[in-house]
Amino acid sequence: MLEEKLKNLIFILSSVFILVFVSYVQAEKVVVLLYHRFGDPRYPTTSTTTEELLEHIRYVKSQRYEIWKLKDLEAYLRGDKKLEGTAVVFTVDDGYLTTFTRAYPVFQREGVPFSVFLYVEAISRYPDYMTWQMVREMMEDGVEIGVHSYSHEDFTHLLQEKGRHDLRKVFLTDTLKALEVLERELGYHPGYYSYPYGHLTEEMKDILKDLGFTLAFTQDIGPLNAEYDPLELPREPLLQDWATPEHVKIVFRREPAVVIWRYPDTRGVPYGKPIKVKVRVKDSTVKHPAIYVSEHGWVETIVENDMICSREELTLKRESNRFGIRYMDAQGRWLYRFWYVPTLPASTVK
Repeated sequence: MLEEKLKNLIFILSSVFILVFVSYVQAEKVVVLLYHRFGDPRYPTTSTTTEELLEHIRYVKSQRYEIWKLKDLEAYLRGDKKLEGTAVVFTVDDGYLTTFTRAYPVFQREGVPFSVFLYVEAISRYPDYMTWQMVREMMEDGVEIGVHSYSHEDFTHLLQEKGRHDLRKVFLTDTLKALEVLERELGYHPGYYSYPYGHLTEEMKDILKDLGFTLAFTQDIGPLNAEYDPLELPREPLLQDWATPEHVKIVFRREPAVVIWRYPDTRGVPYGKPIKVKVRVKDSTVKHPAIYVSEHGWVETIVENDMICSREELTLKRESNRFGIRYMDAQGRWLYRFWYVPTLPASTVK
């Protein structure tokens, strides 16, 4: 009898251990980190100190996460590279001078690869930005270079002001001009793009695909996995209050939600017209779901026909919104997905 009770106790404890272990198993994911300026107190909302950057690098190393280049991420999304656990990609937008003078030496000393997306028109033109010679020096050292547009215009404004046709025309012209300059200055045709301000539309994604771009990045928070759209990849900005050790730990606790269908999406949402937000995710078990709309914050949800929906209709009057979904899966992990949606005159929404 005693032996039987011990066996039962061992079985119960083992089951509890397995459940606890499973609940903390990390999903396969890639976290793409985003920076802009470094150690520039004039612009605190877009600046990260070099001490904070070093802390981020050492935290990633201490967790034994894989550190990838963009070409590794490209291979992973193409199905040519495997991942177990977490990989991290370091990216910098714009091409500010402090990228070269302050961040580059830190990455060099730590032996960590990183990538820079250039606001092309500003290079060698404005004093706060790098020169082409600096960019060439970093490229020779293995730094990957991507496009952050030629003009750094918020192209989604054109949808509201002139319509889809003009947006396509302006965005294509801008991107071709950036590629022409990069070919002339660097002898290089990048395949990587980051959207100015993280704002995008379906038209912009289509143009990038036609031009041969293989990766494009937003500024929406959250990790990603192999099922994400390679031309709409999220990144985690680490700046100001979001550069603290506490926030970095929050970043790496997030898991990627795979969204199968969503409304609204990057095609836009009509101004002033009440809508219900609807999201279908891949997971069959969804606990404590919530929907986020930047104009309204986190809103209550209901489940209808296997879709997570906002309980109430929402009216949107801001120029743009970021939408998001979060929920707990069957293993007790919190999953997130965010995306950008422009607000448009009702006649332009398809």
